[in-house]
Amino acid sequence: MYLEERVEQLEALAVDQSKQSELIAKAVAKLTIDTQQGLDSLRKGQADLQKEVVRLVDSIDGTNERVNQLDRKMEQRFDEVNAKFVQVNDQFAQVNAKFDQVNDQFIQVNDQFAQVNAKFDQVNDKFAQVDAKQNQMQQNMNEMRQDIAGLKVGQELILQILREKLP
Repeated sequence: MYLEERVEQLEALAVDQSKQSELIAKAVAKLTIDTQQGLDSLRKGQADLQKEVVRLVDSIDGTNERVNQLDRKMEQRFDEVNAKFVQVNDQFAQVNAKFDQVNDQFIQVNDQFAQVNAKFDQVNDKFAQVDAKQNQMQQNMNEMRQDIAGLKVGQELILQILREKLP
């Protein structure tokens, strides 16, 4: 009986091990399915992530292209503005040259006015001399009139004396 007991124990043990193996097989199968589903989910997530990365790269490329276009436009505008500044600077130089010419002309006119003023001073001096001479002449004429008046008086006296003495 010892053998039968051992066989029964072994049968119970085999049944028990068979249940455990079945449980392990079910667990391994479930783990395999879960792992496969996890891997599928990971692959899908990775594919989605790869698509998002491609989309972001495309978006960044588009943004970089727009930035490059804006950079080229800004550089072009800066070149245009710089050219305008050069033109304005040239125009200011021309205006400055014109102002220098006008200033030179004003200096010439001022010099001419100084010459005219000097001539007026000379004319005024001449008029003063003429006035002085005229005053002297007037004074001389007055003296001559007085002398003539005195001579007339003297002549009258001489005539009267001669009339009195010459009958």
